[in-house]
Amino acid sequence: MGYRSQVGLVVQVEDFEGKLLKEAQVVQDLVRILLSEADDIETDDGLLGSFHYALYRWNDIKWYDEYVGVEWIGKYRNVASETTSFIRLGEEVCDLEEEHCTTDDCPFHLGWSREITW
Repeated sequence: MGYRSQVGLVVQVEDFEGKLLKEAQVVQDLVRILLSEADDIETDDGLLGSFHYALYRWNDIKWYDEYVGVEWIGKYRNVASETTSFIRLGEEVCDLEEEHCTTDDCPFHLGWSREITW
């Protein structure tokens, strides 16, 4: 079982791929596997600017920092915060990580809510 999270990630594709290609092949493979396991993947095809963005969303994932793919994405977020958005909602109500890109080129705006419905 394990602790599960909902995760949303937006990256500027050219920058993300460029930095990923500098890593060892095993790291590249693990990051690509993680991305391919996303429940939803959308791209903007560069409609708002000269850069392309991709949105990845995982609905029920073990997002542990010690996993190589998750660790690399965390490091990438630290160096590319202007062009990266990230939200992780953990199982606990107060377990939340949230960062938003600051560039006007970013076409995807992540948000979250916890609500009671009937």
